[in-house]
Amino acid sequence: MKYMTKDWYAQCQTAHDKLQEKHVADIQRAYQTNYEQMFPTPPKFTETIDHLHDCDITSAGLIGDDYVIIADNLDWATCEHIKIVLHNAVVKKQDFTDQELGWCYHELYLTARGYELHALLFEYGSRDMYDLIVDCESIEIIDGK
Repeated sequence: MKYMTKDWYAQCQTAHDKLQEKHVADIQRAYQTNYEQMFPTPPKFTETIDHLHDCDITSAGLIGDDYVIIADNLDWATCEHIKIVLHNAVVKKQDFTDQELGWCYHELYLTARGYELHALLFEYGSRDMYDLIVDCESIEIIDGK
């Protein structure tokens, strides 16, 4: 994550004064400005990814050349079972194994190959946070409703 890092998340949890709240908001605005410059018209798949906050990640990993994330969002009305396929993927960072994880935040960047997805994930029952960074040619959303 370039903007919304583990440290940023920790600040969000403890931001109790105006200066801290302003710092957290400034970081969010900086990413939003960068995002709008990269994606004047966001790709259609971003609509689904933007609604993954707090959903369960039931599996995530390479299947052949693709990185596949299965998200279960049964407790939220925005979506239910979602498969995110990052085609022809290169995993740059994955510091988790098979814990029960939730989707906290994500960032999306344009690359020479296509896209780079940065996700900040949390482990249920703890305050542990994990990073996922995957570079890919394209992103496909398969809605399991």
